[in-house]
Amino acid sequence: MARIDFLRTAMKDITQTGSVWESSRFLIRKLLDPVDWQASTRIIELGTGNGVITEAILHRMRQDAHLTAYEINTDFLALTRNRIQDDTRCTLTDASAEFLTEQLADGSIDAVISSLPFAMMDEELQDAILREIYLVLKPGGQYLQYQYAPTKYRMITRRFKRVRLDYTLLNIPPAFVYSCIK
Repeated sequence: MARIDFLRTAMKDITQTGSVWESSRFLIRKLLDPVDWQASTRIIELGTGNGVITEAILHRMRQDAHLTAYEINTDFLALTRNRIQDDTRCTLTDASAEFLTEQLADGSIDAVISSLPFAMMDEELQDAILREIYLVLKPGGQYLQYQYAPTKYRMITRRFKRVRLDYTLLNIPPAFVYSCIK
């Protein structure tokens, strides 16, 4: 049922979601495996969608870690809330990723995991969000992002010097995963 809910919500405004199907377990594994779960106590997720990745993050997180999950689509926010129930380790917010430093101290976050559809955003917004991500990450902090084409490689490497690009065919559509270290 969750996949149908994702499709229904995505079709309302594909430019906001960037996808028509929830992330596969293969994409989720590629996206989350690089995270140092033992060292990460403050984590951000950008763009929860229907909460399938949020749920996987919570499953891998330490019991004393905290996740702040951002989603501006109110339908997706409700689906995520329903999926994770009342896990007190997660705070859901409808704030925009372009204003992270208004809510978080510089250098306070261990990992940022993002499903934001950069391909659907203008360059100025993409750059503003990447700047915010970079500022809130601790030195050595991790930024993980997936996209459906490798067209954002140059933009990401301008901000992050250590970038690894991976790929999975086992997703609809196939996806590229950026794993970056500040």
